[in-house]
Amino acid sequence: GREVSHSASRLSSSALGLLPHRCAMGQSSTKAGAVVWGSSEHGQLGIGSLPAEDRSVQPRLIEGLRSIHVRHVACSGHYSCAVAESGDVYTWGFGKDGQLGHGDTKDVYSPKAVRGLQSKMIRHVSCAEHHVAAVSETGALFTWGKGQNGRLGHGGVESELLPKVVESLFGHHVVQASCGDFHTACVILNPMQVYTWGLGLSGRLGHGDETDRHLP
Repeated sequence: GREVSHSASRLSSSALGLLPHRCAMGQSSTKAGAVVWGSSEHGQLGIGSLPAEDRSVQPRLIEGLRSIHVRHVACSGHYSCAVAESGDVYTWGFGKDGQLGHGDTKDVYSPKAVRGLQSKMIRHVSCAEHHVAAVSETGALFTWGKGQNGRLGHGGVESELLPKVVESLFGHHVVQASCGDFHTACVILNPMQVYTWGLGLSGRLGHGDETDRHLP
């Protein structure tokens, strides 16, 4: 399996194992935000740029999300995403392949709202090393980041620096998505089915062959 540099959980969860860095979220009637700890080499903790000697961080609250009621957090190797109860999405960390969704490839050291998803009411995100999938409350699927092997599901292998809806799933209600390093899968309702696309090596797409697929 791929090396994961951090994971996400509610603060009430048990220990998550020994990973280089991770984030957790906690909410109550008076508090909100996300807590992070571990390595901050690429800004993946969202607490600003730190000198090399200070990059091993004890648990602390992300100031940029202090007033945000966080619904869900997802972490990849060197970047992180948070979904607010409002449906807004925030990303930060390593941005080389456009996986932060801000229209460029710059690293971001504090949580930044993904403007292309504002008003889309996102309820769930999944992060791989180089791409992201986000599911809206209305069942639309958005993907962005590195497009190699067709993992974004837009019909080609081009990368996307901004979130883009997967048009071939129009008319279907997506309820969940999951990103592997080189492929993506989602679950739709009515009828319940699983769609996969991206790198087909070793039969990972489940279609009985090893062919790459650029569309779900």
